[in-house]
Amino acid sequence: LRLAAAWFGHPQPTMVWTLNDKTVKPDGKNVIESSEPLPPPTHPGPGGPLEQSPGATEVLTVPKARRADTGEYKLTLMNDQGQTSTTCKVEVIDVPAAPSGPLEATDVKADEITLHWKAPEDDGGEPITNYVLEKKPKNSDNWEKVSGFLHGTTATVRNLEEGKEYDFRVMAENAMGVSEPLTTDHAIKAKHPFDPPSGMDKPTVEDTTDDSVTIAWNPPRKGPVTGYVVEKRPKGDKNWTKKSTGQGGNDKEWHAFKVEVTPNEVIVTDTKAEKEDSGPLQITLKNEKGEATAPVTLKVQGPPEPPKGPLEVTDVRGDSCKLSWNPPADNGGSPVTNYIVEKMDTKTGEWTPVSRFVRQPEYEVTGLEEGNNYKFRVRAENELGVSEPLEAERSIKAENPATAPDSPSNVNVVDVDSDKVKLEWSKPRNDGGRKVTGYVVEYKPLNATEWERIPVVKEPTATVDGLKKGEKYVFRVAAKNDVGTGEPSRPTKPVECKPKYTTADGPGQPSVDDVGKNFVDLSWPKPLKDGGSRITGYVVEKRKKNAPDWEPATPGGKPVSGNQAHIEDLDENGEYEFRVRPVNAAGVGAPSDPTPLVKVKPKYGKWTKHTILSASPPRS
Repeated sequence: LRLAAAWFGHPQPTMVWTLNDKTVKPDGKNVIESSEPLPPPTHPGPGGPLEQSPGATEVLTVPKARRADTGEYKLTLMNDQGQTSTTCKVEVIDVPAAPSGPLEATDVKADEITLHWKAPEDDGGEPITNYVLEKKPKNSDNWEKVSGFLHGTTATVRNLEEGKEYDFRVMAENAMGVSEPLTTDHAIKAKHPFDPPSGMDKPTVEDTTDDSVTIAWNPPRKGPVTGYVVEKRPKGDKNWTKKSTGQGGNDKEWHAFKVEVTPNEVIVTDTKAEKEDSGPLQITLKNEKGEATAPVTLKVQGPPEPPKGPLEVTDVRGDSCKLSWNPPADNGGSPVTNYIVEKMDTKTGEWTPVSRFVRQPEYEVTGLEEGNNYKFRVRAENELGVSEPLEAERSIKAENPATAPDSPSNVNVVDVDSDKVKLEWSKPRNDGGRKVTGYVVEYKPLNATEWERIPVVKEPTATVDGLKKGEKYVFRVAAKNDVGTGEPSRPTKPVECKPKYTTADGPGQPSVDDVGKNFVDLSWPKPLKDGGSRITGYVVEKRKKNAPDWEPATPGGKPVSGNQAHIEDLDENGEYEFRVRPVNAAGVGAPSDPTPLVKVKPKYGKWTKHTILSASPPRS
């Protein structure tokens, strides 16, 4: 940031810079200096010349301007005669401030954590375009990007390891860059939102028969409880399993099963049953009061079938995608408890788990490497095992969906003429995921409503022709790619079409340096103003005494290159005036004042006396 103000005053004034009414002092951040002295004003005032100091330019420089340097700058000059000041409002565009805290977890699960934060208090003067979220295991120094394309202030981080603690941080981004991070106050553990039930007291035996035992227990102190698993073992055994009764004798065939008791049912799990064991059975219930028999149908439980396809991959981005599928047609006789999602980077050819705790037949995969190709598959799981996988039909490439490009920036008018304007601009910061193929340049008169276009250009520069001299125009530019044309840039400031150069002023009156029988030699001073363009030559004109018109003095009216000329082919004893006109890129300029009449004649008159000269050789 550089602010400069020229001043004149007497006596020598003292100067004070302020920002938002606070004094700005020269230090390591700010530099205050004065330029070389300036000449005093050309017109000091109606009272005539004043005794003044020559003045100077006072300059305040902030080499590394930040957002905090925004505000109203004022330079105040003071001396014995009074004081005066000048102001300038400055807005410094910068990266945004860090997001507002706290960064907190609003939902914690075994493999995912949902985080929330607030937008920054200061967006840096440019809109927030997205947030960047990162994670790292506790006590690690390596931050890993979760996503760089978050548009809201809430995000769910998936694929965490159950029981591990993580730190998180989030940064805001605008067109100028990325902010400082907002970090969680403490590490957050990935865990189930509830804990297993607490331990139970020993069960008590209420009654026994020849082949049964009735037991009772108190519920655990911490719940909730959805059911109980009852196990038994013969004394001395290590394994807690329910044993069925075999045939009599010492040679008993033991068959393992598990009994799960709920208030309304008893579930017997036979781990060695096969599908062909399914069919009708009969169950008999008995106690000391009697017995009852009822038919039942045996359905052998097992792992589920694979999830039902197709496995669809949608919403593909540079670091994530969404998967969806259908539940298995057969759950194996036991409810599907979860799905296992896996991915394969085609570069490695290895399947790696994404998550083993997916509860619904859909999932958002994060942490992909942009530009890599991936395959996905999913398995269903119940309490009896895991199914065969369902695989997506095709691989996908992790890339952001293509959109029209952003607006070009820094659209500037770099050249103006009476009927054309040249523009230059910077390429858009975001090309929408596709190469920019061209730019649409639009223009309109300042007070018009309809924009006009020129043909699409391929480079970030264009010249708009056919404009009207003296008319004010505004311009804007939009970028296009294979997807379409993006939003146009902000219009430029109004630009008036006027000649780039003007013709030069007339030079000083020519001097007659020599006169001969039929020639004159002329020279002249350069004009004070060249019209903004280098003078390339001069047109010399002549006019005979009493003639009405001026005519070229050089062959074909060709300009001479310097500021002097030898003019020939004049009439002897003729009387002439001469004048000179400068030539630059804008054309032929104004004429000089003419010379007085010049009579063209020989340098010497006719001889009136003859003189005879003679010479002798030297004597020695």
